[in-house]
Amino acid sequence: DLDTFLREQNVPGIYGIDTRALTKIVRESGVMNGIILSELPEDKSKVLWDIKQYRITEAVANTSRSEREVHLHTNETEHPKKIVLLDLGAKKTICRQLQMRGCDVTIVPYNTSGEEIIAMKPDGIMLSNGPGDPAENVEVIKEIRKLLYCGIPMFGICLGHQAICEVEGATVTYASHLMHGKQS
Repeated sequence: DLDTFLREQNVPGIYGIDTRALTKIVRESGVMNGIILSELPEDKSKVLWDIKQYRITEAVANTSRSEREVHLHTNETEHPKKIVLLDLGAKKTICRQLQMRGCDVTIVPYNTSGEEIIAMKPDGIMLSNGPGDPAENVEVIKEIRKLLYCGIPMFGICLGHQAICEVEGATVTYASHLMHGKQS
């Protein structure tokens, strides 16, 4: 059964709650800390304190690949476009979709310098999706700043787009700020 399978895979599961209602709360309030417990602890205040203090750090560094990868286009394009995909936590489908559209894709780790990317002479630069608060990625933002006005078209998905906004001076409201009473 499902419960046995999840336990064997060391995957937590929940039941007895309205997951649709939970989804709506997260959609409207943003990302928030939580915990799954099998029973209520005696000291609830400590658990609540621990939940409020929990922070994800180095989310991009922990999800980005560590080595450069090259993926060639998958259609009959005679002159494929060269795209550099800056991996901020990229989903595999992004690369596949670019390949299907006639692009040779070089995926680079999040900490690749702007100079290295420019030296690859790509036709375009894609900043991937990824986890966490864009403002926490100070070094990545510095490198993206080098790329933004180099003359190479650049586009972003989710975190990548938010990073471009940060470079341009916009303050991206990240849901955890709302949870902790901060305004941005």
